[in-house]
Amino acid sequence: MNTSSEGLQSILEIVQNTPETEYQNVIVERKDYEVMYHLSPVRSNLLSWLPIRGTDRVLEVNAECGAYSGTLAELAAEVVCMERDAQMCEINRARNKGRTNLSYRMGSVDVLTDTDREAFDWIIVTGEDLEKIAELHSYLKPSGTLVLAAANLFGEKYWAGARRDPAACSRKHLERLLAESGYTDTRIYYPYPDHLFPMMIHSDAFLPSPGELHHNRRNFGEMRYEYFDETGAFDQILKEDMYGAYANSYLILAGGRERKKQERETIFVKYSDERSPEFAIRTDILANNNGKRYVEKTAISSAGNSHLQHIEDCYRKLSERYRNSGLLVNVCSHSTAGLSLAYVEGRSLADTFKHSLQQGRKEEAKELLEQYIRFVRMDETELSDRKEFVMTEQFREVFGDVTLPEHLQAGCGLDIDMIFPNLILDENGWNLLDYEWTFDFPIPYHYVIYRALFYESLEQDGKEFVLDEWLAKVGITEAEVPVYEQMEVSFQQYSRRGIVPTRDMQKLIGYPVISVPDMEHQIDDLKKEIHEISEKLYEKSVEAERYRVQLAAIEQTKLWKLRTKVRNLITGRT
Repeated sequence: MNTSSEGLQSILEIVQNTPETEYQNVIVERKDYEVMYHLSPVRSNLLSWLPIRGTDRVLEVNAECGAYSGTLAELAAEVVCMERDAQMCEINRARNKGRTNLSYRMGSVDVLTDTDREAFDWIIVTGEDLEKIAELHSYLKPSGTLVLAAANLFGEKYWAGARRDPAACSRKHLERLLAESGYTDTRIYYPYPDHLFPMMIHSDAFLPSPGELHHNRRNFGEMRYEYFDETGAFDQILKEDMYGAYANSYLILAGGRERKKQERETIFVKYSDERSPEFAIRTDILANNNGKRYVEKTAISSAGNSHLQHIEDCYRKLSERYRNSGLLVNVCSHSTAGLSLAYVEGRSLADTFKHSLQQGRKEEAKELLEQYIRFVRMDETELSDRKEFVMTEQFREVFGDVTLPEHLQAGCGLDIDMIFPNLILDENGWNLLDYEWTFDFPIPYHYVIYRALFYESLEQDGKEFVLDEWLAKVGITEAEVPVYEQMEVSFQQYSRRGIVPTRDMQKLIGYPVISVPDMEHQIDDLKKEIHEISEKLYEKSVEAERYRVQLAAIEQTKLWKLRTKVRNLITGRT
C-alpha cells in the first residue's frame, strides 16, 4: 500500500509508544485506514494457520511495516524481512524489537546472496512483488513452499463496484507464472472477504455455504459504489461452481521441486478472533491422505486456553444432558493444537428448514421447529434444572441487568449458540456441532429459541420467513422481544469486551457505500411520486378548465350582462 511519509512517521510513533496489544484501540481511536492497514492484528490471519515449524527459515518479501513479521517470527526459527522502503523497515524493527529471530534487509531480490541459495523453507510474497517469483525460486529449498497472496483481477467485489487493486492478477496469470517459474504441487485457497483482512479461508475441497459470504463492505479507505447484492451474487456463483474464478483474493501454496505431499492438509480456516483475547480461537478443518476430515480448535493466544478447556468441559456436561434424547453432541478431546473434534457431514437444520419453506411446506417447517424446541427444553425427559427463571450475578455479567417477564421457564447448562446451522442431521441422527457458549446459570428457554429464529431470519427471504410470525408461533410475546434484543447486545459486548470487529470499521471510518439498487428504488419511488403529483395536477387542470367554461357561459347570460351595466353606472365606468 502506498502510504505517505507523514503517515509512516505517525505509525512509527505509535509502535514506539504503544504495546502491540493496544494497536486495535489506536485504530478505533484514529479512524485512519493507513493505521488500520499496517497495524490491524486481523492482517496476520492470512498466514498464522500455515504449518510453519519451529526449525524453519522464512523469507518475507515486501514486508512493509511488519503486518505479518511478528506472527511469522512466533512460528519459525528465523525470519528474514526484505523491504525497499527505509521508513517501513524502521517501523518493522521498532514494532518487533523484542523478537531476536527477525533480521532485516533493505531492498528487493538483489540483496540476497549466494549463501541464501536454497536456504529458505518458506518464501512469502504479497502484492507488487509477484513478478519476482521466478528469481526467488533458487532461494527456496527443494522441499520448501512458496506462499503467494494476491487480489483477483476478476474478484466479485470489483464487479460490484469496489475500486480495483492495482496489483490484482487473474488466476490463470498466477498459475502460468508459477508453472513457468518451476513451482509444483500448487494449492489454491480463497481468503474471505479478501487477503488483506481475512476472517475465513476456503479451498476447492471446502467451499463456502450459501448465504455465508455476507460481510462484503470493506471500503475502509475510500467511498465505493455497490451495483448489486454481493451475497446473492456469491450464492449464484457457488451454485454454478465458479467460485474459484470470482473469489476476491487468492492465497497460493506452491512447492519446490522436491516438496513431499503432507500427511494432512488444511482445507478450511475460520477465525473467531475479534473477541476478547480470553475467547479468541481459530477453527481448522483438515483432511488426511485418505480423505478423512477432522476439526481442530486453537487458541489465538495463551489467554484463550481456558476457553478451550471450557469447551471440553461443556462437551462432557452436554453429552450427559442429551443422553438418550436423540441429539448427539459432537465428540471433543484434547490435542496438541488445542482441541480435536469430529467432522460431521450431513444437512443442517438451517438448510432443511429453509428448503421446507421454499417448497411451501410450512407444516414440515413447523415440525422441524418443534423438534428443535424439544432439544432446547428437553421436554421428553425429566430434568431437575427446569424451573422458573431467577436472576443471578453471572447472568448480569453476560446478558446485562434486564427486566424479564415473570414466570419464564429457564434451564441451566444451556447452549445459547444452538442455532440452526449448528445442528446437523446425518445417518446417526441430529448432531450438535458448536457449544462454546454454554452457561451453567439459569437462562430462559425463550431467549435461546428467539436467538435461533432471529439469526435464521437474517439468512431467509423476508417473504417466506416473517420473524414476528414465527416468534408468535412458539409463544414468545411482544414484551419479551426487546428484552432478548438487549440481552443479545450485552452478550456480544461481553464476548468482545471493547474489541471493534473489522466489519464495523467501514462505518466507523466513515467512507460511504453508494448502493445503486437502493438508488434505483429511490428513483422508482420518486417517479411514482411524480406520477401521482402529475395525475393530481392533471385532475386540477381539468377541473379548472370546467370552471373556465362554466364562467364563460355565465358571462353570456342576460343577467350577467345586466349586472355589468348596473356596476358600470354605479362606478362611472363606460
